[in-house]
Amino acid sequence: MENVCEVRENICQSPQRQVRICQNTTCSKSGAAAVLHTFRDLALPDVEVIACGCLGQCGNGPMVIVLPEQIWYGRVRSLDVPAIATQHLIGGDPVLPLLYDAQMHPQLLKPKGREDVRSDRPQLWTYAFLLLTVLVAIGSVIWTFVAL
Repeated sequence: MENVCEVRENICQSPQRQVRICQNTTCSKSGAAAVLHTFRDLALPDVEVIACGCLGQCGNGPMVIVLPEQIWYGRVRSLDVPAIATQHLIGGDPVLPLLYDAQMHPQLLKPKGREDVRSDRPQLWTYAFLLLTVLVAIGSVIWTFVAL
């Protein structure tokens, strides 16, 4: 199995498209083996499915990377594999809801000549922070009335 550094080195060496699925400890506990088997069962032409080592994003897995495009998917379930296969690998369009947030990945190389498909979408943490701010404000108002 390969780690994230070996993945980077092999990006330009492979002539065909590859799907690499992390099989390291955290991803394995999250169902990475089922994801790997589902990709292999589909037997897509001109797509090599590879079990790899840690991709450096423990806790966000199972992680899947499609090469040479360097499209990252996080928290992939075996039920998500047909969508990735048909929409992305066959149709050429990444599956937006499954994309891993590239801004969170410190070692990710941006694809050349391709815009980040999620750059116009607000991040989840932005919504979480907004919700927390609203809840604190509501709590303060309630506390003010209770204290009277």
